[in-house]
Amino acid sequence: MAWNKLSTYKTRWAVSNGWLVVDYHDTTILKTYPESGRRVVQLDTGGETGDWHTTSRAVGSVTTKRKLNQASHQFGLGFGVHQHKHRWYVTTKAGTFLWEDSNIFCFDRDTGVPFGIVRLFTKPERKAA
Repeated sequence: MAWNKLSTYKTRWAVSNGWLVVDYHDTTILKTYPESGRRVVQLDTGGETGDWHTTSRAVGSVTTKRKLNQASHQFGLGFGVHQHKHRWYVTTKAGTFLWEDSNIFCFDRDTGVPFGIVRLFTKPERKAA
């Protein structure tokens, strides 16, 4: 298995007009797109249901990290994802950043500076009995 190139196993990607989308298991885990003059790289764990977090010991997390890193190398996106003590980190040219317990991590492709970290999962409110 190549560390620097995506395999085709349950993985699809498309490049159109310089923008990229990578899907793994029918979930978009990476995309690049323009926003407010920036070239955005968006990493997504696919944990929209709230059962998967970047601080968990979730099954499949090793493969998701590997797919993200392979895409970064293959398409020259300039980031790396790693895990230490069950916490995820993203390294860009601007430094290493904790990928907090949210599903999406965005950064500027040119500067490596993260922004717009969106928390997609919130615990449902308990209804009074």
